[in-house]
Amino acid sequence: MDIIHVKSPMKDLAFLFDSLENLQAFPQEVKRKVGYALRFAQAGRIHEHAKKDRHQDPTEGNRTD
Repeated sequence: MDIIHVKSPMKDLAFLFDSLENLQAFPQEVKRKVGYALRFAQAGRIHEHAKKDRHQDPTEGNRTD
């Protein structure tokens, strides 16, 4: 399994397989919107347009700490 880790002062991102390359191939406007939503995820929040993980603990997400 190919995993690319991106370090950040917030939570790390891990891109599986070729997902980073696929994201980089998107049009600029799409990359901007996805990047904005990823920043929410790194901060422990869920963007309003993000699809929630069906396995996610309902008590997690949208934390303010």
